[in-house]
Amino acid sequence: AGVLASVDVPVRELPNRGAFLLVPADDASGACDRLKLAGVNADARNGCIRLCPDILNTQDELDRAAAIIARVVQG
Repeated sequence: AGVLASVDVPVRELPNRGAFLLVPADDASGACDRLKLAGVNADARNGCIRLCPDILNTQDELDRAAAIIARVVQG
């Protein structure tokens, strides 16, 4: 969540739901399609992009994903 916040992407965390994060998006399904093309795995749920970063993800992977997500969400 902190990495996304650092690139001005709003995030909703899901308490008691593991590491899932939600990023509100006007076209969450289309955004997920663009993210997948860029190598970021995500899915669309209720108008949000749903992400699940893992302890196995490196900081470089998280930084790269955050930059891609920011680009896709912010246009």
